[in-house]
Parts: sequence; C-alpha cells; structure tokens
Amino acid sequence: MKSRWLAGSAVGLTLATLLGTAVPALAQGTVERELLELNRKLFETQILQQDPGFLLSISNESYVEVAPGGVIESREEVMTGLSAFAAVDSISIQNEEVVRSGATAIVLNRLVIHGPLGGPVSGIDFGPMSVMTVFGQDGDERWSVVSRALSPCHPGPLELGIC
Repeated sequence: MKSRWLAGSAVGLTLATLLGTAVPALAQGTVERELLELNRKLFETQILQQDPGFLLSISNESYVEVAPGGVIESREEVMTGLSAFAAVDSISIQNEEVVRSGATAIVLNRLVIHGPLGGPVSGIDFGPMSVMTVFGQDGDERWSVVSRALSPCHPGPLELGIC
C-alpha cells in the first residue's frame, strides 16, 4: 500500500510539474476539495441513486465515457445504462488524487462497487477499477465534467497491491 501511494504521488507530482501547475497552496487545497466532492457526487448519484440529474447539470452533450471493457459511451448512453446499478449496495472510493493544469483537472481514484451489476454486463465481476475523470473550468471558474474512463484492475497488479 505504501509503495502504491509513493508511486502514485511521484506520478502525480511529475505530471503536475510537467503540466506547469502553479497554484497557491491554499487555493489548490480548496480546488482539490471541490473537485473531489464533484467526483464523489457523480459516483453517488449515478451508481447509488441511478439519477442522471447531477451529470446533466455539470456536463454538456459532448461528455463521453470509456466504460469498463473499453466501450465508449455518449452522455445519453451513460444515462440510459444507469439501471444496471439498481442492485448495488454501496461503493468505496479510494486513493483519490487531483492533477491540475490551468483550467483542466484530472481526478484519479480507485472505485470498488459492492453488489451485482445488471443489464448487458450482468454476471461480469469487474472488481476494483481505476477511474480517471476529466474536468474543465469555464470562464466563470465553474467546473464541468468532460469525460470519464473506468478500467478494471488486472489480477496481476491487484496481487501486487498497485491497482
């Protein structure tokens, strides 16, 4: 676990340095908290409540998602598929990290869905997933979600404790 944190922090720090992030510490902490809250609320409303309202309020029609298994879905397809989460009991969001470059921010985390999935993926156990959510900031400094990618953790990295 410690090596995962160190590796993740080094990658995040390297990305932040390469991207030229220059945000005062206090402002960065506030922005990070806001982005982490938006990310958590997206998971909760979509997975636990099967409610597309929050996604609609912070995205536009260009939103795209790479679902587990590599399927690319439009915002409408994502909203249509929310019923697949109807039997989910709870979720765990872990190892959250924010990488920011100007008006773009990426939230990285690990997601564990507790409970069975329905719909076309019924019976597939995705296990823990790495998630990357991209946010953009408009001229009014309001964050909106641009895209999200969910990638199931492969058994090898899981066994090593790095996914």
